[in-house]
Amino acid sequence: MELFPDERQKEVKMSEHLTLKEIQEKIKQLHQKEAEIIAREKAAVIEDLKEKVRELDIQPDEIFGKSGTSSGGARKPKMIRYKRSEDEVWAGRGKKPEWCADMSKEELEKYKLETPIPLR
Repeated sequence: MELFPDERQKEVKMSEHLTLKEIQEKIKQLHQKEAEIIAREKAAVIEDLKEKVRELDIQPDEIFGKSGTSSGGARKPKMIRYKRSEDEVWAGRGKKPEWCADMSKEELEKYKLETPIPLR
């Protein structure tokens, strides 16, 4: 059962007489109104969240986790596996640095460390 059957009929009759351009303009106005309502509601929610964060002294990592880690655990340090000098090191992963780019596996083996060391 409709509460206002006459109003519904007026809407249908009115929309039957609108041109395409008028309908497009109404749609544009409705989209603008929608954007205003969303922005207003979003701002209110953000303000409420900020207030709760301050009130409870919540830290970002409590919400989003610690940055730079996966699944909240400590990140493994990058390990140096090849070293020719203090400035010429390579972890053995990814693109080879210039100092060893043209070396064969056999040539590179002489710079391989027996025990990898953490990169500082």
